[in-house]
Amino acid sequence: MKTDVIEKYVLTVLMCICVCAASPAQTASSYFLEGSYSRYRLNPALAPERGFMALPALGGVSVEANMNAGLANFIYESESKPGSLTTFMSGDVDPQRFLEALPDAVRLNANIETDILSFGFGASRWYFWFDSRLRSCQNVSIPEDMFEFMKSGMSAGDYDICGMNVTTVNYLQTSLGFQIKPVRNLSVGISTNVLFGLAYSKAAVDRIHAVVDPDIWKVSTAASVTMAAPGTRIVLDEDGKICSLDCNPDFFHNVGSYGLSVDLGGEYDLKDIVPGLKVSASLTDIGGMLWRNAQVLESDRCRSVEFDGFDNDDSDGIDDDLGELARFRETEDTEFATAFDATFRAGVRYSLPGLDWLAFGELVTMRTGMNELFESRTSVNVSAGNVLDVSGSLAFSNHGIGFGGVLNLHPGGFNLFACLDACTLRLNPQFIPLDKFSCNVSFGIRMGFGERRF
Repeated sequence: MKTDVIEKYVLTVLMCICVCAASPAQTASSYFLEGSYSRYRLNPALAPERGFMALPALGGVSVEANMNAGLANFIYESESKPGSLTTFMSGDVDPQRFLEALPDAVRLNANIETDILSFGFGASRWYFWFDSRLRSCQNVSIPEDMFEFMKSGMSAGDYDICGMNVTTVNYLQTSLGFQIKPVRNLSVGISTNVLFGLAYSKAAVDRIHAVVDPDIWKVSTAASVTMAAPGTRIVLDEDGKICSLDCNPDFFHNVGSYGLSVDLGGEYDLKDIVPGLKVSASLTDIGGMLWRNAQVLESDRCRSVEFDGFDNDDSDGIDDDLGELARFRETEDTEFATAFDATFRAGVRYSLPGLDWLAFGELVTMRTGMNELFESRTSVNVSAGNVLDVSGSLAFSNHGIGFGGVLNLHPGGFNLFACLDACTLRLNPQFIPLDKFSCNVSFGIRMGFGERRF
């Protein structure tokens, strides 16, 4: 098998990953803005200043994406052809140089939230809210061993590659939250979230085993496909290849996937000790989903294919042989549970005496799971009366050094907000990230009502 034939397939996948990661859930930069109508999602103790209502989609859209590698990991300047670019598969690129720059696994994570209906109301010492929103989470993971095999596996050897997968999780979340001040200066909040599973799918290659010599490659795989979606089944043809999806027009047929999560938070005003100082903490997304009636397809672990004598233009032959590895058998339907990426936040906010319009904040965020995050964010927040809030921030995290900005317009009866948190913004002219990348964008319009609570 020739290098440039493999390169055509691999580069297509990598470009898709990079483009997806360049696509820009509530941003951390809005945590300390007291005029925000949506920061209760970061900490349920931080309820809005007024009652509000948010309409479908217009109420808020949030998109978060991060990737621990970029285009610069896979595209290099050509040494044999000065002034032109080449891929990591080229002989011009030293294998050790390429592999040392890669993480243990190239990962892309993307999370999208869209409001369906949200509203809230309260008085000086209490506040209720209801949230309904769609949430979608995608994860792609390609192990370093896969790239090492592509780059260095042209020589004879025995190779094992494990842990490659693509996962998407989509669900409807409805939340009922409550914030109260049980004692002077203390606010506590809780949000109970009921989740309804819409679609889960995971395509995983647990193992690729390749035996290579100069004349022939022998490749076998252990792969699986898992899908749980109401009224939807994967259809296999007589050869065991995936040919279509069978969708039942009754969307709620066979519904049974559900989940539960809880958000907890608190804030304490230390004004009796240090005027202008507030401390807060929250723990959100504590829970998970139970996916039922999941369809599972498994590959034939004993099947292998051999590649030999392919020409550079013989992509049809490669397609046919690779197709032999993509044969599945259907097992019994099953159920399984997935946990959410729980997030802990701790913040300190300080406003200067006599300068209530100027405040400084320090927020530490720790998130577990596939979308792991460790971040320290310092912010400066400026308020123009009860009409406009602006915030700028600087962050240090495992994604790199980043910045954030918020514009929050909230005169009585109206709220418009736009937020951006980003790390490592080194892009090419096509706006594809060159290095590891993190971006979090949210915006929306909400209608306020009632008197201000504070």
